[in-house]
Amino acid sequence: MFELNTRILVVEDASSMRAMIVKALNELGYNDILEAEDGEKGYDVLLTATPRVGLILADWDMPKCTGLQLLKLVRATPDFAKVPYIMITAKSEMSNTLEAVKEGVSNFIVKPFTVDILREKFKAVAQRK
Repeated sequence: MFELNTRILVVEDASSMRAMIVKALNELGYNDILEAEDGEKGYDVLLTATPRVGLILADWDMPKCTGLQLLKLVRATPDFAKVPYIMITAKSEMSNTLEAVKEGVSNFIVKPFTVDILREKFKAVAQRK
């Protein structure tokens, strides 16, 4: 898993889902959490965060800048190209995952999910890091 002091950026347009993700992260012991309601704002947060973000959790389907568009921006920015990026998707979006894999996504979480699933995904991504 990631160190508990890892700064995590949660990018999700639905405030209730964002709150649920933050709660799940808190249950896992993570407290340094930044939030954004779309990929555009998420990228701005990523660029200005001090200390730097160590993990990104982003929804796939968001207005202005989707999770996939944000992933492309992150991977194209040398300072953040290696930051682990977990895409949160609905089952209907899973058919589009090949493009995200090509762009360097670290893993996927399918909604709805539990704290245990989140923990397992973190372990899988941290082992590859």
